[in-house]
Amino acid sequence: MSRNLKLAAIAALITHAAYPAGAAETQPAPTPARSLLALSKKDATLSIVDPKTLKVIAKVPTGADPHELVSPDGVTVYVSNYGGGPGGYPETLLSQIDIIDIRQQKVLANFDTRPLLGPHGLSWVNGKLYFTAQASKAIARYNSELKKVDWLLGTGMTFTHFIKVSPDEKTIVTTNVDPGPGSDTGSMSIFALTADHAAHLLPVNLKPRDTGDDWVQKVIPLGAGVEGLDVSADFAEAWTADLEGNIHIVDIKKGVESATLASGVKGAHRLAFAEHGKYVAVVSIFENDGTPDNDQPEELGRLQVWDAASRKVVGDIRIGCQGAGMLADDIDHRLFVSCTPQNIVRVVNIDPASGIPTVGPDLYVGDRPDALTFAEH
Repeated sequence: MSRNLKLAAIAALITHAAYPAGAAETQPAPTPARSLLALSKKDATLSIVDPKTLKVIAKVPTGADPHELVSPDGVTVYVSNYGGGPGGYPETLLSQIDIIDIRQQKVLANFDTRPLLGPHGLSWVNGKLYFTAQASKAIARYNSELKKVDWLLGTGMTFTHFIKVSPDEKTIVTTNVDPGPGSDTGSMSIFALTADHAAHLLPVNLKPRDTGDDWVQKVIPLGAGVEGLDVSADFAEAWTADLEGNIHIVDIKKGVESATLASGVKGAHRLAFAEHGKYVAVVSIFENDGTPDNDQPEELGRLQVWDAASRKVVGDIRIGCQGAGMLADDIDHRLFVSCTPQNIVRVVNIDPASGIPTVGPDLYVGDRPDALTFAEH
């Protein structure tokens, strides 16, 4: 055997030993056409999950503190990084929104929102990403074509957490967790772009200035710690809940609370429309008596399902963990509940006919899971 052939044979043996059959050619599993996406705050990752098998297909790195996400086209994902954790506030606040391609399973860009600090809630409409900058008491809009913030509105409200924007971009709904101007408790703000606003006056002769439409904010006091937010498909009703267990339903057009439902779910934290708007699910981050230090896991995470039309409870169970994020799956009739303290995502099945919930399997996407969404392409 020639010297070159001997060297080639040795190289082949070394390669085979280092890379068993097929290992060298292993490629990342392709992203499913319909994917479940889930954030891990502790691991700082976005997990791409096959919703049929609940298998994690891939993980993509995010910023240091991912909280919320949205996928407008089933391929591109925007992730807000809030910050404000241990080490000081506002020194630890972040100003980063990640832009991720889940088909390529990689980060495309990191958008810096400064001087707007603490981006959190996200809402995508007409090629634009609206977000709350809750540490800056503002809401803003990132234009994906211009690749920059092209609009912002100071709200004056404290800890504006979630945001929903109407399809015509003329109505914006937010939840404000803490007391602020116009409310001595948690509240909801409705912003309307309208010609029906106070006149703008010139300083010399006080003649009205014709400025066309302008934004008007209406603050609706609701209850301590209102946080979770969802709106009906026709953008007529906004639902939220407070820590005392009251569910608040707001007529968006009229800007008034139209109903209050006493759920009794202490620590009500997140809610979501399910089964194409037929039901509304609400979950607690506390346990039975409203304290977060319960040592009986079976008592954790009270979850209720309400009939959205009749305003009646159709299901009331304990899911065994503290719900901090929730996503409805109307195709496979279930809820995904991120139990951040327990480091799991718990699946809760929903009977589409009755709305009755039952606890299903668990999913692990990393420690301290938070927001979830679906992406379809």
